[in-house]
Amino acid sequence: MPAGASKSVRLRGLPLGAVLMIRVTASGKLPVALVSAKQLKSPKPRALFRAIIDRKLSVKVVIPEGGDYYFVLNNRRGGEALEVETDIRAERGRAKPPAPPGYSPRPEKARRSPSESSI
Repeated sequence: MPAGASKSVRLRGLPLGAVLMIRVTASGKLPVALVSAKQLKSPKPRALFRAIIDRKLSVKVVIPEGGDYYFVLNNRRGGEALEVETDIRAERGRAKPPAPPGYSPRPEKARRSPSESSI
């Protein structure tokens, strides 16, 4: 990857709960981020994951909302070209159904502690 450049990989149609396994090796320090397509359209996008690679990175990320995502490799501020290899794999995960609005566990379940004796 040349100095002063960035590269993004578009990941289309990831389902809710999918597990992304990302491995990156670089010949130097390289900032990376995983951003949803919806966040890219917002005025202040927030990355789902962000890190600075120092030679190697291996991470698993669970997709919180179905849709398109971008994995961004950013060498814009880098002073030298980097050798970069990326391996991205996605697997369908088992998504938990969202809790209904206003849901909370019964008070006796929420407050029970091991020190309380049962009656």
